Amino acid sequence: MDWRRGFSVLAMLVLQAGCLTSSSETSGSSSGTTSSSGVTTNATSGSGSGGTQGSTGGVSSMSGTASTSSGPGTAGSGTTGTGSTGGTTGASSGTSGPAVDFRNLDLTCDAFSIGGFQQFGLQLTCTVYGADANGDFVPVTSVQFFSEAGIVPVSAVLSPDPLHGGAVTVSFLSQCPLPVDVSPNAGEYQLYVPSTDPNAFIDACHQDSNGIASPTPVSRTVNPRDGQAALVAFTIGEECYNDVNRNGHFDPGEEDLASCDLGEPFLDENGNGMYDGPGVDPAIPGGEPFFDYDQNGAWTPPNGKWDAQIPIWRSTVITWTTASVFHQAIPGSLTVPSTHCGAASFQFEYADRNGNVPTADSAADSLSIDCGDGGCLGSAVSLQGGFNLQLDSNGLPAATVNVYPSPSCDPNCLEPFPDGGSPPLDGGHGLCPPPVDFTVNVHIDRTLDSPGDGGGTVVHEDYPAVISGTFP
Repeated sequence: MDWRRGFSVLAMLVLQAGCLTSSSETSGSSSGTTSSSGVTTNATSGSGSGGTQGSTGGVSSMSGTASTSSGPGTAGSGTTGTGSTGGTTGASSGTSGPAVDFRNLDLTCDAFSIGGFQQFGLQLTCTVYGADANGDFVPVTSVQFFSEAGIVPVSAVLSPDPLHGGAVTVSFLSQCPLPVDVSPNAGEYQLYVPSTDPNAFIDACHQDSNGIASPTPVSRTVNPRDGQAALVAFTIGEECYNDVNRNGHFDPGEEDLASCDLGEPFLDENGNGMYDGPGVDPAIPGGEPFFDYDQNGAWTPPNGKWDAQIPIWRSTVITWTTASVFHQAIPGSLTVPSTHCGAASFQFEYADRNGNVPTADSAADSLSIDCGDGGCLGSAVSLQGGFNLQLDSNGLPAATVNVYPSPSCDPNCLEPFPDGGSPPLDGGHGLCPPPVDFTVNVHIDRTLDSPGDGGGTVVHEDYPAVISGTFP
């Protein structure tokens, strides 16, 4: 099935949303989902307080490719392009009945990074919240999904949620297709890496001439956005408005065009915040995929009016990461204290092939150190989300690591006299020991995914003798 058929399926699902019954709120079957790479994953249904995965089954991928069977779905090939079919044109009156309001539509995931380049079959859980303009549940609301990379269900149905009106939780799996290789922007980290480099990017979704999965190193100019993949959720609802007279529905003059005038849903594959059609970006020659709701064969921008029936949508970015490629102390970054028992510090560069922080999705994920012989201590650095890492002079993420001398160090010890004599002992403090050499080993524990059940795929990394110094 190519992408055009995939978007046609999505259109039919949208048009049929009003005919769905409550039986559509049962879990969809997704066991044994297989990608074009031949890698098989067991994709269990997502769950959460907001609801369950819709029963339309199948998966939606980067190009909108979808399967509506109730059994296993197949991930798309990664072909880009624009959709060719859709639904009906949005109305401009407020008499269409209850509908999810754009202001009350939200898409969030329990983490926004996944080790998808490192391993297939990893899982995140993502939740869509939706309610009408009054915050109330809208029954039989079908939410559609399409993703630049990996696989998600084609469709899911909102269930009542006491806090958000309606909600549904689905699973996002690392699988073919991969995020699009995009052109680097000026000022961001970029590096040409030939296929012969030991750390070349591996195209895990490559197929040989016989269609057999054949992961292959490829030459490319890597940059952080090569790992960023858009995920879109949309439903047919209403654009938000300012209910000035508080009568619960739209009246002329209550438009909020600055915040709520929407174009058709699209995958922002190059991350520039706007739709790019065919020929605009050389890295995406066919243009960015979109849902052609009005069936005009082209992406339709905001129309400058309030619409009661139109695809309303939210997009988020999930960063795929490789195993760490950069894991080193930055030369010259070590600072040592001038006083006895003070802390030393250094910068530890830690990044994947594309220059992103390797995925660390758990609150327990951290960087710790030791000096082998117990001659130093170090406080752990949290790695969750990469928030404690800052870009270094190379444009790569790095952590500041503090190194402390042995806990037996006495900051009030007595320095020997210049002639080598001993000062009179005072207050029980002994003579200061001679300078102490130290060599730091780094240890990292991080979690590659966040399946929502408290588990996750954990990896441990050891980097010995990353830097040496001397405590005075």
